[in-house]
Amino acid sequence: MNKEQAVQDVAMIARNGIDRIIELEGKLSRTKAVADDLAMLVSKLAHALRKAAPDNGLPGKALDYLKRSGMAGQVLRQGTAENSDD
Repeated sequence: MNKEQAVQDVAMIARNGIDRIIELEGKLSRTKAVADDLAMLVSKLAHALRKAAPDNGLPGKALDYLKRSGMAGQVLRQGTAENSDD
């Protein structure tokens, strides 16, 4: 293998690596968005359960978990589950 071929091979490997990073960043972004939406829905459900059954300890546990996980206070993105308050 000559020097030029080696450089081309390294460039191709680098391009493939960059493409893979871009793909994984997109998946990570979508996963974070879903996690944020689920955290907000859990929060809404916990507040509703607390209102319906004040003696139930589950809402406090759920909200505490969200807080410890750094997921408390997340806002739903426009056009997602926020319109499904059935």
